[in-house]
Amino acid sequence: MEENMHALMERLNSSSQFLQSNDMRVTEVRHGFAKVEMIIDEQILNIHGFVHGGALFSLADTVAGAASFATGRDSVTLTGTINYIKPGRGGKLIGIAQEISSGRTTGVYEVFIFNDENVLLSRATFTMFFLDSDKMKKRKSRNNALFIYLNALLNLSKGDSACPDFNSSYNSLSLRDTLRGIST
Repeated sequence: MEENMHALMERLNSSSQFLQSNDMRVTEVRHGFAKVEMIIDEQILNIHGFVHGGALFSLADTVAGAASFATGRDSVTLTGTINYIKPGRGGKLIGIAQEISSGRTTGVYEVFIFNDENVLLSRATFTMFFLDSDKMKKRKSRNNALFIYLNALLNLSKGDSACPDFNSSYNSLSLRDTLRGIST
């Protein structure tokens, strides 16, 4: 299990250009939990010299996503809300996320962001949509079938006879009938 978490940390840190270009690094993951650090530099400061709210939100989103991935399920952000508590100052931001609920298609994560002096800067809640749900797999299958059908129609309109089976049954099929068959 620990090897899997280490591999996940390495994958997240090495494959995300967003993390790299924003000086973020996943430093800890375990089931439903993650810790991500972000360097504070002049690039992420607002006009008042504090960490920009967008940088704090990006860190919160990143750490919630890492905690979600640490459950073994790929996900994307469905919703996120954040409360800014104190102005961001210091040399480093530290975001921690903990899963508070997990269902068949979504998970909810609570996020706290501190500076390197352990001052709480913001608190956030994120709902993540799991991409591996049965519903998502069925939708993807339907979309693939629809793509094949529409691609065949496009080829027919170009006079392409590369699909003889489709050509012979084209007159008996309607888009509505085909879509009805795809959705079942």
